[in-house]
Amino acid sequence: MNRRSVLGLTATTAIGLAMARVSPAQAAVSGPMSALSEYMSAAGTRALPPDVSEHVKHHLIDTMAAMI
Repeated sequence: MNRRSVLGLTATTAIGLAMARVSPAQAAVSGPMSALSEYMSAAGTRALPPDVSEHVKHHLIDTMAAMI
């Protein structure tokens, strides 16, 4: 066993202990964070408004033209 493996094992143990103290189930979620999480999780199923979709197309074409 060399110094590098001892330091690696120590770091791994410290990280494991730090993560064990606060689990995601124990962490309190505030109201705004909960609302934002629900909004973001539902965003994948909502369609973009037509004007936003048009702007995205223009930005993509502009980016591709700049790369070429």
